Amino acid sequence: MLTTADYYIIVPLAVISSAVNGICLIYIILKILRRWWITKKSLTMAQRVPFYFALSEYFLFCIHLVNVLHGLHASIYHYTLQGISCRIIGGISFFFFSSNVILVGSLSLTTYLRICRRIVINLGTYDYKLFLVILLVSLTITLIGIDDYGHSKYWCYITPSNPITPIITISLIVIILLVTLYCYIMTIVEVYINVKKFGSKLSRVDIIVTRKIIFYILIFLFEWIPVLGFLISRIFYYEELWIHIVAALSVNIGGIGNVILYIIYENCNTTVIV
Repeated sequence: MLTTADYYIIVPLAVISSAVNGICLIYIILKILRRWWITKKSLTMAQRVPFYFALSEYFLFCIHLVNVLHGLHASIYHYTLQGISCRIIGGISFFFFSSNVILVGSLSLTTYLRICRRIVINLGTYDYKLFLVILLVSLTITLIGIDDYGHSKYWCYITPSNPITPIITISLIVIILLVTLYCYIMTIVEVYINVKKFGSKLSRVDIIVTRKIIFYILIFLFEWIPVLGFLISRIFYYEELWIHIVAALSVNIGGIGNVILYIIYENCNTTVIV
């Protein structure tokens, strides 16, 4: 069982990592919007993917920051939100989480279909069909666990006595991870098969595609696998300080990882399709 002293360690680390994450996400969003504003051209898929990831992570960051600041206030003044306010924060947190991971899975699937199956899906103006599906699925999953959201020590997410939402979260992470791994691994294989078939060395674009795919997979693993462990520990009522610290830091990996990836490949050829 965690003590109040433990939360004096967890909460400041969560606040600091959230601040760094937020700065990274704002940097990506502003850079891409600035490029779009200057060029007056539609963003390519290579530009839209990091923008979508950053935007999704930013929404998650905003609600996570509310939760973290609430935890900071609660750890100092020993007062936590109760009732409907805490349930709303918990529900929104889960909604943005599910939207984030489903976006990752959806983009990996569209990449796989485009490269490996030569199937191009018409996503509509500004890819609204993609976002409509993601929002509807996320909302449905969120409503399934509507009775689970609420007060949990210094946080507003899920109540300790309800295992439904943790099980849904674990299942969602595992399913999206498997889909993402399969789609991206098959994409890498397809790139190498084409190289071998045409008897040429890997082009600059092929190398960029492969490296970016591997980086996307690593970001997902570092961001959500620790959360997976945290949720499993919650189900079995196993609480250790290190589990909470790793989970609090990992949820802020998304912005940091994506800004590193964006800076590395910012000046790369915009014809890259991933």
